[in-house]
Amino acid sequence: MSGDIFVTFDADGQHNFEDLKKIISVKKNTDADLVIGQRKTTKHFAEKIFSAYTNFIYGIEDPLCGLKAYSKDVYLSIGYFDKIKSIGTQLMIEAVKKGFKIKVMPVSINEREDSSRFYFNQWKANCKIFMAMIRIILLTK
Repeated sequence: MSGDIFVTFDADGQHNFEDLKKIISVKKNTDADLVIGQRKTTKHFAEKIFSAYTNFIYGIEDPLCGLKAYSKDVYLSIGYFDKIKSIGTQLMIEAVKKGFKIKVMPVSINEREDSSRFYFNQWKANCKIFMAMIRIILLTK
């Protein structure tokens, strides 16, 4: 496996390339094992609930932000990337539980460039987010 930094970056146009460069720079220039993007706001009710849960349990305010930079050591220590399709949220929580150093970086968000597969329907979007939260709770006990 080559490379020392693994990055998640949503493909829907919401993340800025400048933030990608910044998050990689923060990862390279600090002792953080994982750099987590943090949006100013979240769109869905379920995101707010999920955020409240992860903030209370793990000190992570925006678990579903798709922009994250992981060290190779985080990935190798945990042994998988994401079993529950949660935009790296599972890997992030497992890293926190194992004591890896986390750094949070504010990121800006643009309007989506495409039509989301599920965000057009608020109920469906909230259900998908709640299901991800339940899987995280069950799999990261």
